[in-house]
Amino acid sequence: MDGGDPRRSAAVNQARGEAISELHRRNRSWAREHPAQRDQAWFKREVATKLDAYSLKEIAAATGLSLAACSRIRAGLKIPHARHWDALLGLVKAGNEAPRRTWPATETFTQHGARQVRIPDFGRYALGICAAALLAGCGGSQPPIGAPLSPSPSGLTDQRTPTGVTFKTLYSFTGRGKLDSTHGDWRREPDRDGRRPDAGLLDVNGTLYGTTYYGGNYGCRFFRSHDGCGAIFTITTSGNESVLYHFYPNTNGEHPQAALTEAGGTLYGTTRFGGSGQDGTVFSITLSGKETVLYNFTGTPDGAYPGTGLAKLGDTFYGATDSGGTDGHGTVFSVTESGVETVLHSFAGAPSDGAAAVSHLTNVGGTLYGTTEFGGTSDHGTVFSITPSGTETVLYSFKGGTTDGSSPHCEVIDVHGTLYGTTLYGGEKGRGTVFKMTRSGAETVIYSFRGAPFDGKLPQGKLINVGGTLYGITYLGGLGRDGTVFSITTSGKETPLHMFRGEDGKEPVGHLVDVNGTLYGVTWAGGSSKDGTVFAITP
Repeated sequence: MDGGDPRRSAAVNQARGEAISELHRRNRSWAREHPAQRDQAWFKREVATKLDAYSLKEIAAATGLSLAACSRIRAGLKIPHARHWDALLGLVKAGNEAPRRTWPATETFTQHGARQVRIPDFGRYALGICAAALLAGCGGSQPPIGAPLSPSPSGLTDQRTPTGVTFKTLYSFTGRGKLDSTHGDWRREPDRDGRRPDAGLLDVNGTLYGTTYYGGNYGCRFFRSHDGCGAIFTITTSGNESVLYHFYPNTNGEHPQAALTEAGGTLYGTTRFGGSGQDGTVFSITLSGKETVLYNFTGTPDGAYPGTGLAKLGDTFYGATDSGGTDGHGTVFSVTESGVETVLHSFAGAPSDGAAAVSHLTNVGGTLYGTTEFGGTSDHGTVFSITPSGTETVLYSFKGGTTDGSSPHCEVIDVHGTLYGTTLYGGEKGRGTVFKMTRSGAETVIYSFRGAPFDGKLPQGKLINVGGTLYGITYLGGLGRDGTVFSITTSGKETPLHMFRGEDGKEPVGHLVDVNGTLYGVTWAGGSSKDGTVFAITP
């Protein structure tokens, strides 16, 4: 089958292809038998606005769709095929619970085409209709948030960086290219750059190190083979970039998705896929580029698809997977520098535990703190703590809706004994929040994002603390709807510092890193080759 995974047998690839073809056939057959009487506007009005009252498992049971797909449907990022509409309508009509989220009456939805949207359950990227990215909902009469910007005649701002803030695109990745079919080992043309950075940078003595999810010299056999298996790169603060290592398919890991960690002059990290079990790896790499796989994940019971980096505590690294484990909801693990791995906790999922840990762990006084994107009493995600010996406690379960956040996607940080973090969704407009929480679990939303044109939406990178002010990024939103860099005080006063517009970067990801007062970060897309950028901003 064209595009099949070469690591699987021909029979397996054929079966997968036939299953996909059968799904498309059923959808076409259903459409012929059910002439369109209801459109997407009807679905959004009658069904979508009421789904927040139901757990992902309830939506999945009604539709037969994956939890990842149900998460995007419930968040308003995806409209399911029309053959699922009756099942979802039956679900919301049968329920007695009032919906926790309603869309503002002035907000309309329009399709802007296919956009890269993260599937939280698997940490991959898939094409989805960004139905919530759109819109005309923040009426033009509202004042801008934060520092005053120059108004245009239309009442909106055309100044994307406030006066006094300096922004520069340091580097645009150029790793796009076709496979070199003359090589039987799936190698690309030599000296290919990385593309699509998906994690924050690491500062090692003034040189920045990072990873790209795609690109590099070698085509990847897991999926989207022409995009490459990923790379590790270095870049100076003046913008001189070079590739330190190209990931190769199969045993040495594929698609790094998390930031690197430095210990004793060696870098440590994880790959999302690849390894001997194809479920991801833990690796080390020297500053000269020699890579070693320390551990290969196998799914059950030790976890699969690590999308987080590693936290160092003593002589041991700690991390998490968002899948695998005894219940399939992911794990927290420890691993030594020599590669001895131990599962500390397997998440049980809603309602008693979290599910899908996709963030780094944070060490506060010898206890590790983290977040899960799903699970908890309302299945909107959790904040948890875990000891190095494996005693896990759910500190807080997010409620979603307009008064609380939903689906935290990054780690919390400690600021003088209080934890601060972000959620992808929830809040007054459903566009994400910044929250603070005591270490005993008392949570408060300090800011709700409003989205385009004046503010960001979908904050998915961790916050950093620079002199008592917090800085972060949003994946979308802003005047160009391509994401923002923002600052926020610990009391909740937020200021957009830069609004991306595509040519300077698009869809910032990961976290910012402070080097002598300048903040450095990456964007997933945009730049001169549209393959992502490294940028610098001085507040």
